[in-house]
Amino acid sequence: MTAAFTLPTEQEELDELAAVGVRISAEGSLELPDAQAAIDASASALMREIGVLQASIDRYEATSAEEHRLVQLRYARLTSKLVEKKARLESIVRQYAAMSKFGDKKSRELAYGTYGLRLKPDTFSITDDVAVLAWAKKQADKVKAALVSWTNPKAKERVLQGDAKKYFAEFAAAHDEPFVTVAFPTSEAS
Repeated sequence: MTAAFTLPTEQEELDELAAVGVRISAEGSLELPDAQAAIDASASALMREIGVLQASIDRYEATSAEEHRLVQLRYARLTSKLVEKKARLESIVRQYAAMSKFGDKKSRELAYGTYGLRLKPDTFSITDDVAVLAWAKKQADKVKAALVSWTNPKAKERVLQGDAKKYFAEFAAAHDEPFVTVAFPTSEAS
């Protein structure tokens, strides 16, 4: 099966084809030369042109890829400075949060964001209650010495009675960390 011939629309390309022996009929179809040697010569010239075109395509694609890499690199340098500055500013706000008194709410909403102590403790998942309780019962005194000072005497009782999830949730809640939530100003406020 032969691929369909698409007639070029530009005269310059038609002239280039004629120069390498490609003949196009008045109806716009491809005409084969009479001799096999003429067909081979024309095919060879066309394959050379295909090679030249592919080299140009490859060069443009390589140039495009390199330009894209350089643009990405440039923006990475620009954004890295901004990311570093943002991290420094967030660090200052976290220090403010650690030093501030927030009361029961543990945070304060301001014009451009909310800061304070973390509202939700780290989450965890106990996948085997029986194993955790067995460990806690065996290790109660070591846990007391190494992990916490059992400031809440009921917590130790709950662990020993089987309510480990509640104890660990209370333990996590007692260790709040400063957090920062930034709300960007709207276009009206800026």
